[in-house]
Amino acid sequence: MIDVIMPAYLPTKGHHDMLLRAIKSLEKQTYKDFSVIVVLNGCYTEYNTIIESVDSPLRITWLTIDGKASGAIARNFGINHSKAKYIAQLDADDQYHEDKLKIQYEFFKNNSSYDFVGTLAADYYGPDDIRASIFDPGQFQTHMQISRGLLLQNIMCHGSIMFKRSAFLQLGGYVEKYKPGDVWPEYNRRMWEDWDLWKRAIQNGYRFYNIPERLYYWSTNTSVER
Repeated sequence: MIDVIMPAYLPTKGHHDMLLRAIKSLEKQTYKDFSVIVVLNGCYTEYNTIIESVDSPLRITWLTIDGKASGAIARNFGINHSKAKYIAQLDADDQYHEDKLKIQYEFFKNNSSYDFVGTLAADYYGPDDIRASIFDPGQFQTHMQISRGLLLQNIMCHGSIMFKRSAFLQLGGYVEKYKPGDVWPEYNRRMWEDWDLWKRAIQNGYRFYNIPERLYYWSTNTSVER
């Protein structure tokens, strides 16, 4: 029903530790009908060493890709291997609240006309220190509020969003390469592939909603030793 796509760029042992922590947050999910697709995209050690270090009851598919690939390429690669109805994403250095998948799935079940559903975010400093994030656009909840906000800035938390895979494929996925004459400079295209996708979705009539709960936890520089 749901595939969680996890792009994993692991240049240090600290990032490896965060990957293990991210997987633990998935093991705690109260909604259980999901699988995980991890896309290893450049690691400080051999890919097999990373894979063998993960002892988890989750259904995990491991994919590998050139370590120089962009985030857009890694995400597309993972999503293109999915057959699920819904796609969620979790960066390998972040975490989910235990009810995240349940709350988003139930929203979709009761509001089938929506295509992209995000949540608010929190900053994770440690198990007992989770704070409201500066990236916490609570004033953008309805589709109208989100569509107006996206005209000026990226007001959606990328990792928090669950979307219909069919909508993503119809939009052609994330743009992987800058084209001459595009309004986005190459740097911004690499950094903001999500904002580009959201704007294209709005332009093509897809509907958004932001659940007003902090269900996605950003990692901070101090939360895991590097």
